[in-house]
Amino acid sequence: MKNLKTNKINNNAKSYLAKLLATENISVEHKKVKTAYFDVKSRLLVLPIWKDMNEDITDLLIAHEVGHALFTPQSGWEESIIKRKIPKSFLNVIEDARIEKLIKRKYPGLSQSFIRGYRDLINNNFFGTKDKDLDNMLLIDRLNIHFKSSHVESPLKFTDSYESDVVSRMEKLETFEDVIELADELSKYCKEEQEQKERIEDLSGDYSQITWGSQIRSYVFHPYNMVKDHRTNFESSQPDKVFSGHLDEFISEYLKKRAE
Repeated sequence: MKNLKTNKINNNAKSYLAKLLATENISVEHKKVKTAYFDVKSRLLVLPIWKDMNEDITDLLIAHEVGHALFTPQSGWEESIIKRKIPKSFLNVIEDARIEKLIKRKYPGLSQSFIRGYRDLINNNFFGTKDKDLDNMLLIDRLNIHFKSSHVESPLKFTDSYESDVVSRMEKLETFEDVIELADELSKYCKEEQEQKERIEDLSGDYSQITWGSQIRSYVFHPYNMVKDHRTNFESSQPDKVFSGHLDEFISEYLKKRAE
């Protein structure tokens, strides 16, 4: 992160603020981690120590994670991932949109913290979207960028009728059950979306980056049969099936890799 107006953060005061907003004696730690997070089971809120940190970003992170403390149910979260096998990354994106709406409803004064905090993060390319073709991303990634950027101004437009409907449904999320239902639906949709992208890449190649080692998969037919995906290291001994469009195992492994 660069070019931020920084100031020394009073960690003790911010920890106390988080406890007050959460209306419970949650544990708060300040660590050198990549981003903030809240453990719904241990009731631990971790705030990052970044070189370039300011009050606006700190307040945004506190407000966001307190939203999880107040509104994300422990039992529902664990059951969705362990029993229902819904990818954690999909739950995260959709639940983020819900809890940010609910925390602003509970504490209207936090709206400005979201605006100023996300403005700084976006200006410093925290989400890594600079110079990227956002429209070519999977729907779940575009939704994530859209809802976090919408506090300032979203760079995305959703013209497809299904995608527009999903945006509308995310805006109206109220219960965690709503989140589970939409996350399950979107994980299946994005699996098909990724499969379609893979088939297009297989047939036409990625002409935007024709460089050495840029292939997605390698195929071996002699002295043995094997297909290897270089992004996940997943291997199949049935290249004929892959050529025929049977990519379910490759898609599944790719989505698992992204969710890690």
